[in-house]
Amino acid sequence: FFQRRESAVPADPIEAFWFWWSSGAAARFSAAADSGQWGGLAGEMQERLAAVHPDLSWDTGTGHRSRHLLAVSAEGDPALRRTAEQWLRCAPPADNTWEYAAARQAVPDAAGKSIEIDGYSLSLGQARFGLREDLGRGRLDIVVHHPLFGQVAQERRLQVCLLLLDWILGEDNVTRWVGAVDTAAGAETTAGAGGTLDSTAADLRDAV
Repeated sequence: FFQRRESAVPADPIEAFWFWWSSGAAARFSAAADSGQWGGLAGEMQERLAAVHPDLSWDTGTGHRSRHLLAVSAEGDPALRRTAEQWLRCAPPADNTWEYAAARQAVPDAAGKSIEIDGYSLSLGQARFGLREDLGRGRLDIVVHHPLFGQVAQERRLQVCLLLLDWILGEDNVTRWVGAVDTAAGAETTAGAGGTLDSTAADLRDAV
């Protein structure tokens, strides 16, 4: 008697990730992105990415050509960025549903997003920025304030700030143009909203 053999899962963790993705995960994540009902998918994705490298993070959003974007981030680590690029090179071709990136991409409505953190919902449209251009270094130093920062730990505030900057400028532009990032629980840094940050960063790129 002959039995049909199941396709073997590749031993390479990047190839194994894309095998999992193409074997049904892409459809499940697409349905979740359309409905907003993620269930345990976030944990499943993190487990699969951790097999590639435990420090990789991920994000989904609206694609430029596809309905959805799956972006893997090295969180500013140059050494880990190589792994993210290897992950991207093994990705399937973009289609109508999914496209892929090895860094977080700028999104058109970052101010309309919210982040759930430590039991609080932080509306990113309420964030304000103190900006200082250092043309000698070609960098933009940023202090970020949010009304709820007084309720969360400093480490968690910085996570929110970096994610917000990635969504406004794109991760590669943050790496290239942003210098020091700090947070403020008080409102003394209310220099402007996200659009002000984006235009200031554009001015800085033109100046260097």
